[in-house]
Amino acid sequence: MNSPAKLTALTAALALMLTACGGNDDTDNDTPDEVEGSESQPQREDATGEGFGDTSALSEVDVNMSDEQNPEVMVYSPLEVDEESAYVVNQGEGDEIHPNAILEVSSAAVDPEDGNIIQHDYDSGQSGLVFLPSLEGDDANTAIYDALTLPELRVGADVLIYAPAEEPEETDEDTPEELQMPSQDQFILLTIEEQTMPHAEGEVQEQSGDLPAIENTVGERPQLQEHDGDTEAPEELATEVLIQGEGREVEESDMVLAHYTGWRWEDGEVFDDSWESEDGSFPQPREFSLQQVIGGWTEGLAGQNVGSRVLLVIPAEDAYGEAENEDGTTADGRPGGALIFVVDIVEALPMPEQPQQQAPEMDLSEEEMAELEEMLREMEEQQGGNPEAENENPEPESNEE
Repeated sequence: MNSPAKLTALTAALALMLTACGGNDDTDNDTPDEVEGSESQPQREDATGEGFGDTSALSEVDVNMSDEQNPEVMVYSPLEVDEESAYVVNQGEGDEIHPNAILEVSSAAVDPEDGNIIQHDYDSGQSGLVFLPSLEGDDANTAIYDALTLPELRVGADVLIYAPAEEPEETDEDTPEELQMPSQDQFILLTIEEQTMPHAEGEVQEQSGDLPAIENTVGERPQLQEHDGDTEAPEELATEVLIQGEGREVEESDMVLAHYTGWRWEDGEVFDDSWESEDGSFPQPREFSLQQVIGGWTEGLAGQNVGSRVLLVIPAEDAYGEAENEDGTTADGRPGGALIFVVDIVEALPMPEQPQQQAPEMDLSEEEMAELEEMLREMEEQQGGNPEAENENPEPESNEE
């Protein structure tokens, strides 16, 4: 997969594009109908023309991709569509879309009047991630869910989606005009780039017998089999691959999408589990930075392959610490002692680089520079010769009550 940027809420991966369709963006279009110096490559001629709503109106729209992989949408006359509609431009030639999949989706917000591309992410390497089950039943994304789950779609598909403006709600007469946000027609192009299953995928491995036995089935919640908590836990981090994935190696600085179950070594009780689902649908993987988790996770998952299921047995010093309370928790109420985790590495994504902010250049005259230096000297004198004296050696906040 590329390096999708929208991770915090998988279900809202297309929110930016939907907002852009209804917004007032005066920026120049980065992808005009004709790209200078390149010839548009027409889409394959295997488009089914399937969809829902007013497919006949959307069938009059042409979609091409330039050599630079920028979308071009030709609207020959303003669209007049009064219902949510979708039209399959290209059904794709990859795998069938699985109803529980995480989809990597490139998107473009299109002006329905003239086909002008308002904004898109096709050439950015930052496509959106969409967890399909989380869209089901979401009134705000009904058209998107219905379009992405059309039975004829496969990976590689291109779909046009149109949602007409909603009837305006009654507003208070005292509401300022600039706060009255009228609904706008929404017209977007989606391309399903890839799909990932929300669990480990690969070949099941036979356990060595040195670590706790795990009931291990692809796509199902792992189960800790009979475990004797009186046995001595490993003194150092111990890992074992239960399902061998074939994705890239995870790095210590990555963001990971994962499913996991955690048990306490001493009694085999579950203390944390991402596989729980209140409505019975397949649960959404959790998101973590490997720089913001316990040391056993960082060390144990780095170097593993995406798609793998990994058993971690983590000593207290690499977890939350020793148990101090009668219920087996630490002083701050976390599970104490050695811990057992089984982690499905669904995806790993490099942390986006933060642009370095450079101080603005100051074009000052000699007189202005002298005044600035004098002002800084006065500030230093007022603070006892050290501008940061009040902030030296601050006391850390204590977790003790």
